[in-house]
Amino acid sequence: MVSTIKTLSLFSGCGGLDLGIEGGFSTHVKSINPNAKKSGEDWITLPKNPFSVIWANDIMKSAQDVWQANFQKGQYELQDIEQLLEQSYPLPSVELVVGGFPCQDFSVAGKRQGFSTIRGSLYQAMAKVLRTVQPKAFIAENVFGLLSVEGAVETITSAFEAEGYQVELLPLLAPDYGIPQARQRLFFIGFRKDVLRKPVARQLIEIEKTHLNNPVTLKDILQDLPEPDATDDIEHQHYSKAKWYGKGRQGNIEINLDKPGPTIRAEHHGNIEFRRLSQEHGGGYLQELKAGLKERRLTVRECARIQTFPDSFKFLKTADKNTLVSGSAAYKVIGNAVPPLLAYRVAERLASIWDDIYVD
Repeated sequence: MVSTIKTLSLFSGCGGLDLGIEGGFSTHVKSINPNAKKSGEDWITLPKNPFSVIWANDIMKSAQDVWQANFQKGQYELQDIEQLLEQSYPLPSVELVVGGFPCQDFSVAGKRQGFSTIRGSLYQAMAKVLRTVQPKAFIAENVFGLLSVEGAVETITSAFEAEGYQVELLPLLAPDYGIPQARQRLFFIGFRKDVLRKPVARQLIEIEKTHLNNPVTLKDILQDLPEPDATDDIEHQHYSKAKWYGKGRQGNIEINLDKPGPTIRAEHHGNIEFRRLSQEHGGGYLQELKAGLKERRLTVRECARIQTFPDSFKFLKTADKNTLVSGSAAYKVIGNAVPPLLAYRVAERLASIWDDIYVD
């Protein structure tokens, strides 16, 4: 395989998809081997993939700050991709285009407005980029709920096929692949037909469910973290101070350490789930409470770990590497991100077949 496959990233956010595409980051050993025993080295570094993100874009300044604080190469354009296309912006020549086009309008948890909104039609901007750049392949990510919106998948698939691509759908349940989070995502994988040796067989893109019925738990990935007041990690020092608003309200529950975590939400308005509730509010971690540990919500770092961001990934301002972008912005870019490990699984599979499916 060629040493570097240049990649263009759309709707990049803070770079969760980009990090996964490139690989080479740290993850918990149980995310790779569900039967691994606790040892002195619970975090391992994944091999690098051949993909290299050379250009990225988004419209959220805090996302750009975080991306630039973590990616040492590549250009990040802080502008709407549709405006860039209207301006005939010179997009770079690449072989792979990736992007998680905005998905809130298709989400089961959202208003389900779908194609009637600007965010719901941004798949068309991605199709225009494919027409302009003509990469060999693309990876587009969206919410699993897209499958239940009548005509949505068919419409989006048709738009990509019209640009000359064979399109395959890959619905993934994150815990099946070592991600400690109850998150479902839908990937559109596209192959430019005029450079393929032959159509890509469906089984070539399917990914082994390494953790089926044996998921990574929150205890696995959070148990080595100290309390926020006993750490130098800026991201772990910060957590939402939103009070407990009552049983049954969104976010006002205590996480279960013996299971994968809840989906980390971008739009939670401070109501991120609690790491620990008081006994008065129904908290179950009585030994922790007896030891004097207080009721609090999940920290930025804990949310990042649940999303499989490594601790080396910083949610800091580009101009001041010692300052958090802001607590709310950090939570938002984490919640908006594709879990890096899930993206890595997809990219790893694509890399493994790349040389076999394309004409030299």
